[in-house]
Amino acid sequence: MRTLKRKSLYLGIIIIAVFLVFLVILTMGREEKSLPQVGKAAPDFQLTDLSGKQVELKQVYPQNRITLVNFWGSWCPPCKMEIPEFIQFYSEYRKKGLEILAVNTWDNNSLETIKEFAETVGMNFPVLLDTKNEVVKLYGVRAVPTTFFLDHTGRIKEIFTGMINYNQLKARMEKYLP
Repeated sequence: MRTLKRKSLYLGIIIIAVFLVFLVILTMGREEKSLPQVGKAAPDFQLTDLSGKQVELKQVYPQNRITLVNFWGSWCPPCKMEIPEFIQFYSEYRKKGLEILAVNTWDNNSLETIKEFAETVGMNFPVLLDTKNEVVKLYGVRAVPTTFFLDHTGRIKEIFTGMINYNQLKARMEKYLP
């Protein structure tokens, strides 16, 4: 009886050891995708805007001195509160080399509802749809609103999580403009 228990125990240990070795072999050589960091290049993405046009990040930032990628949702109260701040900021700084890409994510509303919302609140910058939540995962966003500040080479200057106001935006723009 004891030898049967011992054999079963040894067999169980061997099976677990073989499984662990197999798991290590499978994961060897795989690099973990690192999340975007300040000083690193922002991951490129392509998303559709509210008119159905494809927008690719790497086509946007070279045309601007600073590009903001703002992750938001129409259901998010802090996001709604910061939109007027972005509208005012964009109106003032667009001609000075600013672009804002408002990436709508984690939103169960229809395209028409999001489009109506954007028009109603007066969003005067591109609104992009991350309907599959791929870009939010690519950027490691855990909460909205989150804003990435990119320079004209696509390097991340800053990552700001939480609601941002006009004065905070202005101070950063002054700091990042050459």
